[in-house]
Amino acid sequence: MLLINIKDIKNYTTRLFVEDVYDDYLFVEGTVTTFSTFSISGRTNMDYYSEDEKKNVEKYARWGQLRPIFFDIIKGKKLPLGFKLVFMAAPSLTSDIGADPLCDSFFANIKYNGSTISITTGTSSNVFSLDKTSQNLWDKYVCDFLTKSSIDYEII
Repeated sequence: MLLINIKDIKNYTTRLFVEDVYDDYLFVEGTVTTFSTFSISGRTNMDYYSEDEKKNVEKYARWGQLRPIFFDIIKGKKLPLGFKLVFMAAPSLTSDIGADPLCDSFFANIKYNGSTISITTGTSSNVFSLDKTSQNLWDKYVCDFLTKSSIDYEII
């Protein structure tokens, strides 16, 4: 698990809310506080889809589907008071990382408190293990992703 501090907030929020940098990540949940607090669950409502459509629908929405909604909430002259977003790596990315198959979820929690943005990485597994290989692979992947996306950061 890493705690990462984002050095350039403006650059990062542009990458997050305007560009497609995070669009392939699954969106678990998030809140944004402006004049009101908005909470959005990323869990897909399967009742919305027909039986045929359900075959191609993921458990969570992709960030690319919800990013325009969040952008509409935060755009304007005033900065939001804060936000918290929870992303999860899509199953295809999980296999690309080369992690242990017992480690079933990789998360990135992004938090803005009005003055700083931090990212906390984490993993979830169905089986207890002292082996941190999967966590270390995910941490390295996130750092490489930030660097590739021209996001300046520091590990705290």
